Amino acid sequence: MKKLNLAGRLVNKLRNERGWTQDELADQLQRAGWMISRSGVSKIESGFVYVHDYQIQFFAFVFRVPAVTFVPSLDLNKPVDETLGRLIFNEKRRLTPKPGRFVNAALFVANRKAA
Repeated sequence: MKKLNLAGRLVNKLRNERGWTQDELADQLQRAGWMISRSGVSKIESGFVYVHDYQIQFFAFVFRVPAVTFVPSLDLNKPVDETLGRLIFNEKRRLTPKPGRFVNAALFVANRKAA
């Protein structure tokens, strides 16, 4: 099965660090205003469902971490598609970076500095 989100592994890690069950995390998220079940948490952690940007805010709130924690960092010395290719692969949803499709971050930064 291909992964549909990048946050699932981190959600699992943060939940386990706190000693919470999936039911307890679902309860915390529900108290924050997101009506989600234990099954929904499981599907996110497994990467079976897409996580919307606004849902990241709920995770950040209940885990008490900045939302940017859930965004992968990019090495500006490497092409963006190289990093994303390691993190995302899902042909069915066309989430497979194609060579040359993304901007080379290092060249982008160099060109901006030169201008």
